[in-house]
Amino acid sequence: MSRRKSHHVGLSSDGDSLKSDINEKDINAAWRRKSHPAPHPEYDSFPGADLEKGNATIWRRKSHAAHDSDKDSIGSSGYGYVPELSHNYAYHDRASTTSSFSEVYSETDYLVQEINKHDDVELLSPWRRRVHRLAPLSTLAAVAAYFTYYAFRISFTVNAQQKYHKTYGMAWVFIATEFMVALPTVAHQVYSLLAMKQRKRPQLRIIGDAVPTVDVFITCCKEDVDVIIDTARAASDIDYPSERFRVVVLDDGADPELEKAMEMLNQQYSNALYFARKKIKGQPHHAKAGNLIGGTAFVEELPGGAGEYIAALDADMIPEKHWLRALVPHCVRNPNLALACPPQLFYNVPDDDLLVQSLDPFVHVMEPIKDACGVAWCTGSGYVIRRSAL
Repeated sequence: MSRRKSHHVGLSSDGDSLKSDINEKDINAAWRRKSHPAPHPEYDSFPGADLEKGNATIWRRKSHAAHDSDKDSIGSSGYGYVPELSHNYAYHDRASTTSSFSEVYSETDYLVQEINKHDDVELLSPWRRRVHRLAPLSTLAAVAAYFTYYAFRISFTVNAQQKYHKTYGMAWVFIATEFMVALPTVAHQVYSLLAMKQRKRPQLRIIGDAVPTVDVFITCCKEDVDVIIDTARAASDIDYPSERFRVVVLDDGADPELEKAMEMLNQQYSNALYFARKKIKGQPHHAKAGNLIGGTAFVEELPGGAGEYIAALDADMIPEKHWLRALVPHCVRNPNLALACPPQLFYNVPDDDLLVQSLDPFVHVMEPIKDACGVAWCTGSGYVIRRSAL
């Protein structure tokens, strides 16, 4: 199994990082035991309405079994669990000695640096950006050429029928079939025309120790303990003041081995915690949604209370070092922004990926276009959400 470290992503001189909203300059993946060339992470940001996708990359292990906790997203009420918050997690007291969650900064205390006016500067050099602007025109030309061909084909079929006084039924069957087959392609090409509205996402970085508080939730349910601990360790080791964020493993499988492993990790990172909600038999648990809701209730009882933001990772997601420093500033800069989300990339997809398992088309094409139109999607992991928006 290959193991991964976070990646340096950004024009700044920070070491390895997550790719959140920072400039992605040196994307050399420094994986745990050896350096390894990393694929280009993607940087996009969701609009100020409700989502903002930042150039913070989350690296994911390909081919991971989904469990009960991996099926739903945040939402719903009336979840069936009892929090039982702290009596069996003695090491939470240790975190209280290093936490400054009770200290609240004002918006004017935050220092946000704009690294570049384009968050995808490493993917699109100036000349490529100019060429990219021609893409809608070439797409429009391709669509026009297809319909011209289609019109000629129908016209020739009609002319042949009139000339020979016959009806070519199979010809019309093929014309109809070709039309149905072409619809998805034409729809995709028309959708690509929306790229005419250019994205304008700057690369941002929040600087210094005056930063908002964040509760990082890692949702899991019976995945391999090693996989979960790798994610928890990487999340605990990001470039963010340790007293301003917590990493909470939300274990819907109540795995005693995982709890023990988290107790050991807590000796190294006092802000790394473990929580398993108590499920009541016969009542709906709402899978991952209920697990996340349980986590939001759990952190309210911790010293200093809940963080200003919630960040979420799946069990097999490895954030880059500046993950939070890159995503959080988009929310800080725009008080109306509810959520910022990074793309997800796989760190163990082979170079000769014959099955096309990567998310490159979605990350590099579809999401930027959606973002330009103000309708980018939350990819479900790696996002940072303003708690007051819930």
